[in-house]
Parts: sequence; C-alpha cells; structure tokens
Amino acid sequence: METQLHADLGATCPLAPSAENTANPYLLVEEFFYFTSICDYKKNLQTWFSCALSDQAVSANASDMLFLHDQVIKLVQAGYVIATNNIAYVPECHTDDRTMGDWMKGIKGNSICEITTLLPHERLEPLVFLKNTLTLQDLKTIRYGLYEWLTCALCRTVSMNEFDAKYSLPLYETVVKVMEAFYLILTSSRE
Repeated sequence: METQLHADLGATCPLAPSAENTANPYLLVEEFFYFTSICDYKKNLQTWFSCALSDQAVSANASDMLFLHDQVIKLVQAGYVIATNNIAYVPECHTDDRTMGDWMKGIKGNSICEITTLLPHERLEPLVFLKNTLTLQDLKTIRYGLYEWLTCALCRTVSMNEFDAKYSLPLYETVVKVMEAFYLILTSSRE
C-alpha cells in the first residue's frame, strides 16, 4: 500500500519522466545538452550557486534559474533510471547522419577540455560513476538541495547558512560531475 501511495505521489511531480522517457531516459539527457553547451551550463550553475550563497543578492534572472533547476532535475532523474537499470547509451543518427554526441562536439564550448571536475577513474567509467552517485537517497538529496538553492537565490530572507553543508559545495560538485559524466557518455559512444 505504501509503495503504491509513494508511486502515486511521485507521478504527480510535473518533472517526473514520461513513460517514453522512462523507457529511453537518454532522450532527456540529449534534450538537456540540446539547449546549450556544457561550458554554459557550468557558468549558469555557478551563477545560481553564488546567488544562493549570497545574503544580499536576489537573482534578476529568476526564469533562467527556474529553467536550469528543471533541466538539472530532469537530468538527474534520467540518470537515476539509467544507473538503476544499467542502460548503455546507443547513439542514433538524428540529422545530417550525425549522432547527438557528434553534434555536441561541434558546439563552441563543448570540449573534452571542459571535463574538469570528474576524477581520472570517473572519466574512464562515467556510467559507473553515475551508478555510485545516483542512488535513490542521492536523488532525494539532490532534488531537495536544488530546491533550497532556488529558494535562497530568489528570496532575501533565506540563507544557505541555515541548511546542512551537504547542500552547498558537495552538491555543486556532484551536479557538475553528473553533467560531465553524461557529456562523456554521449560524446564518447560509438555506433
């Protein structure tokens, strides 16, 4: 009964993956990287994090932060499905006989040089990194932490100092590493 109730409540989340995206969660990963380069995502994440840490600043770019929040939540949820089910990425040609990874490599700011946070062994096995990082408990922590970042960045009366330290720099590093791991998976895969 409790499991069904939990599933029913989870299904009410507007960011929950659709049945199509649960069957092929890499669609959400590709969608994530379609919007901008990994470099731009990292810059935007750093801006959001800095704004959340500041006691003074309230972001003028609230819509950008809301969009980034939603994109990162979708990415980590897709990552959870991928990691839990051990789903390998199988690239498909989209347009001009190029895969998503080929397209991503052609975008300015998308470069293997942008992979700066993953440790060497994590770079070699990005899917293993995701399996170790995106457990159900980790997913809950990430979702809660990003919600707190959003609250802190958009409200002057709330400070990151009021929250557990795991929601600050460790969470920032985890999110960057997840982005980098998926970048490597999409751009390193061969048909």
